[in-house]
Amino acid sequence: MKSITAVLAVAALAGTASAQFTNGDFETGTFAGWTIANTPNGTASVQNVEMWDIDGPGPLGTNFAANFSVGNAVAPNQGPQGIELTQPLSLMGGTTYTFSFDWSATRTSTTTNSEGGIFELIVDGAVIASAAAGATSSTAPHYGSVSGAFTPGANGSYSVGVRITRPFTIPGVGGAETLFQHVDNFDQMPVGGGPVGPGAYSVQSNGDDHLYRIDLMTGVATDMGLVGLNDAEGLSDGPGGGLFAVGGTVEEFWDISSPPGSLVGATGPLGGIDSGLDFHNGSMWYASADSGAAGTNIGRINVATGAATLVSNAPGVFFDNLAARDGVGGPEAFGVDGIFTDSLYRVNPTTGATTLVGNLGLGDISVQVGTSFGPAGRLIALFSDGNIYTIDTTTGAATFVAQVTVGGVPTSGWEGLAIIGPGGGMSELFVDAGAASTSQVFSGGNYVAGTEFTLSTAKLCNVLGYIDVEGDGLAESHQIGLWDANTQALLAQVTVTPGSQTAPTAGGVGQWFLEDISPINLPAGTYRVAGIVGNEANALSNDKVSPAGITLSSGYVRTDFPSGGFAFPNLSFGSEAVRSTAGFLGGMPPACEPDLTTGAIPGQPGFGVPN
Repeated sequence: MKSITAVLAVAALAGTASAQFTNGDFETGTFAGWTIANTPNGTASVQNVEMWDIDGPGPLGTNFAANFSVGNAVAPNQGPQGIELTQPLSLMGGTTYTFSFDWSATRTSTTTNSEGGIFELIVDGAVIASAAAGATSSTAPHYGSVSGAFTPGANGSYSVGVRITRPFTIPGVGGAETLFQHVDNFDQMPVGGGPVGPGAYSVQSNGDDHLYRIDLMTGVATDMGLVGLNDAEGLSDGPGGGLFAVGGTVEEFWDISSPPGSLVGATGPLGGIDSGLDFHNGSMWYASADSGAAGTNIGRINVATGAATLVSNAPGVFFDNLAARDGVGGPEAFGVDGIFTDSLYRVNPTTGATTLVGNLGLGDISVQVGTSFGPAGRLIALFSDGNIYTIDTTTGAATFVAQVTVGGVPTSGWEGLAIIGPGGGMSELFVDAGAASTSQVFSGGNYVAGTEFTLSTAKLCNVLGYIDVEGDGLAESHQIGLWDANTQALLAQVTVTPGSQTAPTAGGVGQWFLEDISPINLPAGTYRVAGIVGNEANALSNDKVSPAGITLSSGYVRTDFPSGGFAFPNLSFGSEAVRSTAGFLGGMPPACEPDLTTGAIPGQPGFGVPN
């Protein structure tokens, strides 16, 4: 049996450095995570990280800060020149961010220099806000902060940081520098919202206690701000689309829809040391787990007062998470024990009756877990080590999806998971049609046509699809295949029918008809997806689009016209036609999700009875 001691030690020893920027306060004593580049005629004859009091007489004290001595590299001077200090941040389109940093300009000489430094907050090179020190000497130092708002037009990676310049060459350049510019405490904060719309959320409770919005497909986490509950373990959506949290050893219930959030009320004794939370059919369920025979307490929390009411106990099992849904005859919930048994359990929340579903298949993991259902039925799990999985509720098997990263760095310390809205953002089609797509006429036949795409990193695939150009439905079925472009091996196939599930194209022109396949993890590499054209030969053309990390080859691929049949699409043509796709949809249900009787276990009657 495993010990819980190691997991508890994480909470006690976790660092408190800000994760909004990587190394945003230079706590490593280095420029790790940052890129330094000279402006066209700029340079910095000094660039290091040193102990420095960034606000002088202010309250911040002495800490690591970035130190420069900047100016024009050579005469004649070419206006303000120096360096840019930046790093890539993953931002969400339509969200307004406020970026800020502290600065100082100081001189060791009593002689005044007419410009101690110009400090510009930049995003992709554009100036958002700025400050200038002006005349600077040893008797006239300058300290300040720069803050500015930026709203990205689309999801993506943006270069954010500071441009530090002066309109003159560097005093004492070559080892006798007398004029210095310091920057520190880079920070990022969404403003005016809190979590709004579809998304997945977790708190780095064993870290910086910030709420993050997490892209479940890529693992990229965006900082939403510090949470006032410093023990936020269980997370869930709630009434009105809000976001709520419950503590583990801190027995409090909070509304954290807009960080830092507000205390709803004390829960009273929960009975455990780790907690999970899930809102289902008007009830806010909690699970509070303890090691040993005490097992896991299950109950409800009054969302208006925070008061908890014990409903049942699941003895001998430890799950610090809970995901509820409608079962046969009433609600059913699932919990993952990532500490002792590394398994998935089904539990009747009203009686505590617990059934082992199966082992996760991941070995001895010793992790805390947050779980949540996508609205249409897939169970998603976020482990404290930052790994994201889908979990099969019929077998317990876990399938890896992504590793959580903050500023490009793999990050651990997570507790709780809440998915708000359809799919929780856990959906992407590898090949899609944009808003500028137009219908292109082709001749029908018994041949496959589709697109070649290249993955820069591994991605999970669980769906294949065929295009409905007009958006008025399919008239016939289409067999779709996914092939390895190098080996020509068929990796998956499925038949899409007029009754298959649908999803709009990226540009809203036409729609996709989609069918599930058994999830497969596609390594980085090149693939071809294509479907039998039949009598529905038209395609959407001239605006092929794909998510980040996926490159679409030019043109389209097919077998021989008109009767090449279902085979590897070995021919390439110039038209930018979109007919078939592959992808991962976290909000779609499996092809058959069995109903399981309360006492059913693998190998016994009643297990796996289909709907």
